[in-house]
Amino acid sequence: MLFFMELTNRDLQLLNDLYFVKYLNSRRIGSLFGYYKSALRRLKGLKDEGYIKVVDFLANGEQVFCLTKRGFNLLNKNYYYLSKNDKIIHNLLCGDFYFWLKGRGHNIEYFSIDEQVSYRYKGKNIKFRPDIIVKTDRWYLVEVDLCNKRFEEKVKKWEGYYESSIFKTRFELFPPIIIVSNNIDKVRAIINKYRQIDLNYAYIDIEYVKNNQYTYSKT
Repeated sequence: MLFFMELTNRDLQLLNDLYFVKYLNSRRIGSLFGYYKSALRRLKGLKDEGYIKVVDFLANGEQVFCLTKRGFNLLNKNYYYLSKNDKIIHNLLCGDFYFWLKGRGHNIEYFSIDEQVSYRYKGKNIKFRPDIIVKTDRWYLVEVDLCNKRFEEKVKKWEGYYESSIFKTRFELFPPIIIVSNNIDKVRAIINKYRQIDLNYAYIDIEYVKNNQYTYSKT
């Protein structure tokens, strides 16, 4: 006799959130469910039913999950292939920012990680990938920073995007740039050194984002 798992509202919330953030580790999922052992049981069921798969392991042994094609089909979402990559920790931090927004009561209308942006400026075709493009009350570009490097290049690309005016084909106003960093003072100093345009920057400590307490409703 075959057993089919009955999906709860929290299961569906998890699958839907996985669609947006791409990867989630077991401890974060445990915090979403509010009880780690309960979350592990649900994860096993979702994995056995083929909605999610283990794609990687963290140094502490935690599993990292992503959706399978069956999971995408359940949500009626367009499928995109995911596999183990060398940016898992960075991707998980992007997910932390997603849940930090939710925990602060923001309605997330759009959330995309590592989406390519292209524009033409001063005769050159420029491409860059904001860590996150998100829309809540308005659009934002988000940079999740762990190493405090390459900000001169990033500032030039943000400013070129602004000066090209191509952003207007997507955004009514140029989005504020949120920097989520483990060294805000250093990053702010670098940006202030190289900036040529008065774009709207905001800074958030990465630990503040990681320690958010967002959980799913039990109903």
